[in-house]
Amino acid sequence: MSRVAALLMALVFIFSIVPAYSQEEANQEEANQAVSILDSVSGKIVSVDTENNVIVLKEEQDPTAGDYENVDVEIKPETRISKEDSQLSLSDLKEGDEVAVQYTEDSDGNSVVDSVIVK
Repeated sequence: MSRVAALLMALVFIFSIVPAYSQEEANQEEANQAVSILDSVSGKIVSVDTENNVIVLKEEQDPTAGDYENVDVEIKPETRISKEDSQLSLSDLKEGDEVAVQYTEDSDGNSVVDSVIVK
């Protein structure tokens, strides 16, 4: 009888550990997917499209050659837009503003704009 009790205790112990270990693995996998590299792009605003929530930046590619490239930046509702200590909205941005855009990549490789900082 004591062997049966010991076996039952061992099984209860094993089955209580397995779900916790599996949950820990799942949490680690989610954390790995959420980690993304913060990157940035800077330039002068060429246009602001408040209807489609897009700004177009003129980004300098090669300072010595004077090469520029226009970059479309999609602004999401959660994107923070600021100048110094003030929060701004997309409609506050205007052509000619110098900005720095910070973004990350989601798990599908799409750029997600975190913030736009007006210089």
